[in-house]
Amino acid sequence: MKATKLVSLAIPILLLVGCAVENKESTPKTEQLSKSTMKTVISEKQYPYYICEQLVEFQYMKDLFIVNSMKAMEDKEKEKDILKTANKMDKILDNMEYIKVPDKYKDIHKDIQVGVTDARKATKLIKDASKEDNQPL
Repeated sequence: MKATKLVSLAIPILLLVGCAVENKESTPKTEQLSKSTMKTVISEKQYPYYICEQLVEFQYMKDLFIVNSMKAMEDKEKEKDILKTANKMDKILDNMEYIKVPDKYKDIHKDIQVGVTDARKATKLIKDASKEDNQPL
């Protein structure tokens, strides 16, 4: 009974939140920083939505990483999924790091950069651990 009440409340709220999001104007433009790095140009209006979207994706990948880690303990063939998830996490961090931030959000983005740097350290540890496992003894 409680589950049906929870579901009956959650679905309209999710629909309301999903419908309340404004239409995205167009895909963000990119500005070439160097040959390997592109900065995405984000408007002041798009910035909060873009960062929230990236954070949600990162949270999902982090949860998927935990699930894959648990599966890898039981099945050694699932270890490749851990590295794939870490690579996807890095791409999301790139999306958050390499954007042209509107002046209004420069201070907030500095805090985000600190978080991105810390998260990069974690993904680097994951990748280094997988490289150490592949080396012959």
